[in-house]
Amino acid sequence: MVANRGVPGDVVGVIVIVWLFTIAWNIQDPPATHARFALDWAPLVLLLVAYTYTRGAADELGIGPFVQWPATVDSWIGGGSTPTERLQGAWCAPHCTVEGGNVLDAVLSLTYLSHFVVAYALATWWYLTDRYAWRRWLTRFLAMYAVGLVVYVLHPLAPPWWAARRGILDDSVVRMTGRGIDDLGLQLSRVLEGPISNPVAAMPSLHAGTAVLVSVFLASRVASRWGSLWHVYPLIMCLALVYFAEHYVVDLLAGAVLAVVVHRALSRRELRSG
Repeated sequence: MVANRGVPGDVVGVIVIVWLFTIAWNIQDPPATHARFALDWAPLVLLLVAYTYTRGAADELGIGPFVQWPATVDSWIGGGSTPTERLQGAWCAPHCTVEGGNVLDAVLSLTYLSHFVVAYALATWWYLTDRYAWRRWLTRFLAMYAVGLVVYVLHPLAPPWWAARRGILDDSVVRMTGRGIDDLGLQLSRVLEGPISNPVAAMPSLHAGTAVLVSVFLASRVASRWGSLWHVYPLIMCLALVYFAEHYVVDLLAGAVLAVVVHRALSRRELRSG
């Protein structure tokens, strides 16, 4: 399915693949057990469907989109130019396009693409092997996305590539997500430019937030120094997001803070409840 149609761009497609995998994993289980999957995963599906179809509601409410202030803050962070402008100017100019690229571009594109896989892969593994860990992970994931959805509606914020098209940033800034893997047939552009995508849902960055949540949750489950290695993942993700003009640094910080706050708050609640 993925080989023929590319990476699933909708939550229903992802969850169907997950469901088929769980059936294959426990093929000996009775049909009633497989049918329970729908009930167990319903909260995730409902929230993500709502997230997908309502996160652009602010476009029609007359709120924003906000374009100038994140560009101003990131220009301050970058010492006069945004980090996106500096990275694209140093690494790909004057040929910053989706086509072409090198090994670094491919690594960053694949890291970006992992956002559509990693969280669900972890949820699937724990659903099959450790239901307590699955519930803990799902609760955090749902809480983070619920907060993100509210912020998207109340404070729609445009990403760097959108701002560049409107003259806020240098017009050389280009959305390059997928650079370096264009010939792999993964059809990443279909995920990014689909009919239900929202160009002004940049803050908080849930790509960064999800990567941070993955790292802190896995690190909390690995009681050794190796647990800190998981923190490399969000660092690479954030580099990809800024370089490809998907997010400002302030978006990443907001997503990271949200993930950490959600994880710690729920961890304290779990400790109190025993």
